[in-house]
Amino acid sequence: PDAKDFGFNDSPNAASANPKWPNLHPYFKHYASLPHQDTGAYLKPTKGTGRVIVSPEKLPLGNYTLRVRVGAVEGSDPSRHFIQVGHPQRQYTAAKWDHGLEGRAISTHQVSGTVEDPEVIEIPLEVGPDTLREFAVQEKQPNNGKMQALWQTFNEFKKKNGYGIPPAIWIDWVELEGPHDASSPKIWKQRREVEHHANAKVGGTYNGYFKGGYERAQAFLKTGKPQKGIVDKQEANFHIRAYEQNGPSYRRYLEHPLTQTGSLLTISGVNKGEFIALPPEHPTGWHKTKHVVETLPPGDYKLRFRIGALAGAPTGRRFVDLGIVPGKDQFNHLATFQINGSSTEPQIIEASVQLAKDGPRRFELREKRDPQNDQKRYQAARQETGLGPAPALWIDWVEWEGPFPPSSEAGLANILDAHSGEASESERTRKILADFAVHAFRGVQPDPKFIDQLLAIYQTRRETGDTFDTAIRLPLSVILASPAFLYLNEPGNEKARRALTDRELAVRLAYFLWSAPPDQELLALAAENKLNEPQVLREQVDRLIADPRSDEFVSGFVHQWLDMERLDFFQFDTTLHREFDESTRAASRREVYESFAHLLRSTTGGAIGRLLKSDYVFINGLLATYYGIDGITGDQFQKVTLPAGSPRGGLLGMAAIHAMGSDGVASSPVERGAWVLRHLLHDPPPPAPPNVPQLSRLADKPLSTREKLAAHQEEPQCASCHRKIDPIGFGLENFNAAGKWRAEEFQYTKTRKGRVAQSKTGTPIDTSGQFHNGPGFANYEELRNLIAQREPDFARGFTEHLIAYALGRPYGFTDEPLAEEIVTAAKKNEFAVSEFVQALVLSKAFKTK
Repeated sequence: PDAKDFGFNDSPNAASANPKWPNLHPYFKHYASLPHQDTGAYLKPTKGTGRVIVSPEKLPLGNYTLRVRVGAVEGSDPSRHFIQVGHPQRQYTAAKWDHGLEGRAISTHQVSGTVEDPEVIEIPLEVGPDTLREFAVQEKQPNNGKMQALWQTFNEFKKKNGYGIPPAIWIDWVELEGPHDASSPKIWKQRREVEHHANAKVGGTYNGYFKGGYERAQAFLKTGKPQKGIVDKQEANFHIRAYEQNGPSYRRYLEHPLTQTGSLLTISGVNKGEFIALPPEHPTGWHKTKHVVETLPPGDYKLRFRIGALAGAPTGRRFVDLGIVPGKDQFNHLATFQINGSSTEPQIIEASVQLAKDGPRRFELREKRDPQNDQKRYQAARQETGLGPAPALWIDWVEWEGPFPPSSEAGLANILDAHSGEASESERTRKILADFAVHAFRGVQPDPKFIDQLLAIYQTRRETGDTFDTAIRLPLSVILASPAFLYLNEPGNEKARRALTDRELAVRLAYFLWSAPPDQELLALAAENKLNEPQVLREQVDRLIADPRSDEFVSGFVHQWLDMERLDFFQFDTTLHREFDESTRAASRREVYESFAHLLRSTTGGAIGRLLKSDYVFINGLLATYYGIDGITGDQFQKVTLPAGSPRGGLLGMAAIHAMGSDGVASSPVERGAWVLRHLLHDPPPPAPPNVPQLSRLADKPLSTREKLAAHQEEPQCASCHRKIDPIGFGLENFNAAGKWRAEEFQYTKTRKGRVAQSKTGTPIDTSGQFHNGPGFANYEELRNLIAQREPDFARGFTEHLIAYALGRPYGFTDEPLAEEIVTAAKKNEFAVSEFVQALVLSKAFKTK
């Protein structure tokens, strides 16, 4: 019959009312009842608002930004919290309905906002001559307009709820901005759903090598006919064993529900790392990435990844390392992050990186660990459970964005901008070179003849066809190669010492506390001849110390003062000290720097003696886990009050200090005792005499460290020094080689294969001792208390190192009066660290050439 006779517009509308067909009336009725449908649109995978289309009448060529204000529906399936952007499909055939996107999506984006609190997602678009002039936003779908699978899902939902697929995405508005100014730097952004590559890699290895090898091996043993890669019984048995040993771990990965929406980081060889690959790099050869751009220029970029820890993951395994991958099987550590999110509520971590012109473009994420110990941990877990170690971390996606424009504080960028409006190119170039030279020469005006020569170089380059940006590089490089830039220019007086000029004082002060040139405020005060005034100089010292740039002074001075290069002397044995990997080593170093920086910048309570003993520490989540301190999370270092009786607090409680007093395997009471005498008590032992018998001759003897050193003291040339050194070192023996607290000492021996083995049983540690010609102590706590009472000695040693660092030369006997002057001034303010710096800067020695 004619459909119009029954009130329908056409036959399809009449057919849609057939109760035997999928009935959409309840679907639309449900949509009309949804909250916020009057202020936005819910995306519907089937009929209804399947996509939102932006189709301007005119769209010139250029770069655009599409913005979408969007939120996920509360309670909806998290796997549906994604939108796709692309060109809308306009075909209507039996195979493809007028629905979905044409071809591949331009980009896919996760929606982390909600309907009540939406987020704005920005999508860069590029419109070329052949680009379709309309764009669509839809819920992420695999169908590309093929509706059969979606209708099946629709009917399954309708049986449950009576109307069909519930909404998961709500859109408030969309906007398209552009074309953008072509002179603005292009910023690209790309996100990668990691499960596609990871599953291709893991599945390909499992099915092709392990399972495939097993099946070929069985076929060979059954038929005797050579198979691919298997020509004898030995090779066949090898593949069978490989499958039986490793196959279950690969199967567990592929069957894990979380690998359908992300990737798991494993310790075994299944999926040990996830990559963030910037163009033209790819994660690996298993699955190519379709990049948004072929290659990227050097500059500053952001890396982001969404990650969570699996339920039940140990606290010590909730850390991820980020590193750069310059080549195969290489990993240069950049940062470690503590994971506080979960697989159900992941966290987003962002890191800044800088790409060089020809530098690596591939970064790797892996669970914090020492890879040298991977095989042993894998074998131990497999012997216990038949599987490798259970995964602890899950990654949802990774992305990169950039390059970002340089900071507004960049000197050259500011100079170029300041002279962009000059009428003459020659005059503009001259002013750029002159201003840059003043900046590079720290306030000194260059000779006009020098600028003329630089301008001539520029003009020569321009005449050969170079662009402005290329031609100006060579004269700028000449400035940076000039002695006036490379050296601190302080002409001496042949007849007598002389006072520094205010400009020279500004330069010396800035390089002392910032390791950098003076800023405009210092140079302005110097130009007015005010910097030499004591009150002005004191105020400037306070300002420079408070500035984050003084972190360079903290790291540079503390590294030199405490001989912290020793922290990198040894590669720690990962079998014995698994947790003290490169991430922990870096964090332990940072703890020392942060503790000193706190005292330096403290307005009250900044006494130098707090480095000898304190009731707090500066740690992050990684070190808190290492020290066994509960309740501390995050990657930022923070001040943490210690519980009563804690061995931490002060330099002697820090892992870095004890790691420096070891060889990466066992602790060294001699190194530790000598370090305390040298750096804390200002009583350095003399250098070891020649031909001293080595302790290695006792290495195979079943003796404790104390017994070995007692035998060492039987040598007359050793006893005079070791009676001062060894008791202090013994008092620190509760810390193992990696700075962890222990109650027993274990013996270490080398196996035939050259590996170090630890004894199965330990012996109680005796930390009692006595200072040479001084008081005794029963344990580490009493030793630390006695050392803390020697604050004046500690302050004097600190002062001598500070003088050497600030004046750029070794401390000498002629500096004795200066040291006394500084210590006396600081003592009046309870040995506050900042007072040592103030007294030194205000001294005649600092202001004299």
